[in-house]
Amino acid sequence: MSSETCRAGPRRRGPTAAAFGVGCLLALPALAQTAAIKETGAVIDITASGERVEVAGARVTIGGNAASVRAAGATVTVRGQVERDVQAAGAKVDIWAATGGRVRAAGATVEVRGTIANDVEIGGAALTVNALIGGALRLGGATVTIAPGTDIAGRLEGGGANFSVSGHIAGPVKIGGALVTFDARADGPVEIQGGEVIIGERTRVGGDLTIRSRYEPTIAEGAVITGEVRRMEPPEWWWPVSPWIWAAGFAIFVAAGTIVAGLVLLLFGGRVLPTATNHVRLRPGSSFLLGLATFILVPVVAALLMATFIGLTAGVAILFVMPFLLVFGHAVAATGIASGIFVRARGELGVALTFFMLILGAIIIALIALIPWVGPFLVLIVLLLGIGALARTLGARMRRIEAQSASGGPLGGVAV
Repeated sequence: MSSETCRAGPRRRGPTAAAFGVGCLLALPALAQTAAIKETGAVIDITASGERVEVAGARVTIGGNAASVRAAGATVTVRGQVERDVQAAGAKVDIWAATGGRVRAAGATVEVRGTIANDVEIGGAALTVNALIGGALRLGGATVTIAPGTDIAGRLEGGGANFSVSGHIAGPVKIGGALVTFDARADGPVEIQGGEVIIGERTRVGGDLTIRSRYEPTIAEGAVITGEVRRMEPPEWWWPVSPWIWAAGFAIFVAAGTIVAGLVLLLFGGRVLPTATNHVRLRPGSSFLLGLATFILVPVVAALLMATFIGLTAGVAILFVMPFLLVFGHAVAATGIASGIFVRARGELGVALTFFMLILGAIIIALIALIPWVGPFLVLIVLLLGIGALARTLGARMRRIEAQSASGGPLGGVAV
């Protein structure tokens, strides 16, 4: 095997990439099957050539021809071809690829396009599917859209507050939601459970249509149902608590996204998460004001720079900072709120305790978001607190690096 098996396309260069390159050379005799690209960083752009890709960063883009993909980040984009499975998590996940295996993804927004040979399993707040799927599709989210170009060879199972289905499903369908719009072709039976059910004029059902709802469904004149149409009363527990079921499901996905973001920061950000958590605990007032200023000034400065031809590139670069601050600031805020409530010691938290506080804080913020009327405003305040603490931590780290460089310290100009 030549050293080309460890080659990747254009991507961020640095100590991590260099260390990995050395690791590839040392491990060549043991890599009898598939080499791997493993990388972390703020911005990662990889063009694979048959390797396994395992990466994490703020903005991750993967293209080319990969053996398999595991990726996490604030934004994750997978394009090109993947021989086996794709697993991705982030605030925004876009999978526009041809895969020979299974796709599993979670995020605030998830979009799946292309051709997937096996099952697709996704969860998040806003989900969009417009793909040819060789297996089953299982999904759950607040807003779910299955586009007209979708063709599912297996089953369709899922739930959401607003669930819209188009395209073709070869297997049985079992879905639920507060509002379900079904306007698809289904070769087998269809079972829908929800509050309001709308059957569109393009609907073609090859078996029975069973609707479990308190209300009569709206069935368009052009809809064709080969089997029997039945409306049944939902279980007693369904109607009284169904709004809370969807709200709780959304809260779970938000909490999961917060935990994923915090885990990425904890694993690949050094001491950034524990340090920023301490700022939330011990300096909440100034951290909130700094977060508010950052939230306002970053877009303004970016807009001013982009208004000039010379500053266009710098403005776009500054604007890309906002998703990073929002996603990871949420994780910092969650960890800081929980540690402020449950931890009395004033010293910096250890890694294990930080991770535990991250999980606990994600749950607390998700529960706060469920409070009627005031919940979203409270979450916004908490988010600004986390953004300020994260900005303060990153600013201090940058100043320390500059000071070490100026004094000729370990980061200074050392000849290599």
